[in-house]
Order: sequence, then C-alpha cells, then structure tokens
Amino acid sequence: MRYWLSLVIITILGGVIILTGCQSSSTNQNITDSSSDQSTVSQSEIIYLDVREDDERAAGHVEGAIHLPLGQIEAGDTDTLPRDVTLAVYCRSGRRSAIAVQALQSQWFTNLIDAGGMDSIPDVTIVQ
Repeated sequence: MRYWLSLVIITILGGVIILTGCQSSSTNQNITDSSSDQSTVSQSEIIYLDVREDDERAAGHVEGAIHLPLGQIEAGDTDTLPRDVTLAVYCRSGRRSAIAVQALQSQWFTNLIDAGGMDSIPDVTIVQ
C-alpha cells in the first residue's frame, strides 16, 4: 500500500514540475496582446520571421519577412538569423510560432516576439 501511495505522490509532483517548466517565459511579448508595452521596440527594429513551409509562404507572407521553416530552426540551422534585432515569429495559426520561439530561446536568441498566426498580425502588408 505504501508503495502505491509513494508512486502516486511522485507522479503528481513530477507532473507539477513538468507543467511549471513548460510555462512561457515572461520576457516574450505577444504582438497581438494590446496590454503589452511595445513602445520599447520600434517598428524598424522588428524583423518578421515566417516559420511556415515553402508552399505556405508562396501563397502569401509578410512583406520583408525572413523565411526559415520550423524544422530548420529545431535542427539548429539558424546561423543566418540576425541577433541584433527583435524577431517577430509567425506561422499560420500560432502553434508553430510558439514552438519556434522556444527553440530559438534554447539557441540563446533573446529578442523574440511570438506574433502568432499571420492573420492576427496588425498593420503589415501581405505579399505573394
């Protein structure tokens, strides 16, 4: 009986630790969040990073955006990305952009904004 009780307690504690570790860093901004103070980052210091696949980008993308698919980011192929500007990372719906931001953080990128889905980015020009 003690064995099972110990196992349950360890499982619960492990779950709490894992869930706590998965929370987003408070240093990330969300470009669609009107409550965040974005006055500290000028528009000229933001470069959009499109993490969608080639065919998705061909259908339309933010004008001037850098294109680097999520798979390449996860593989660490990020040498071409600038580190001296803020990267606003976007995809189609916001799922891949969140994953990309975490992957970039693990590669010591610090100036990141999770812009979410392309359709929710305000004040940008979409080109094909």
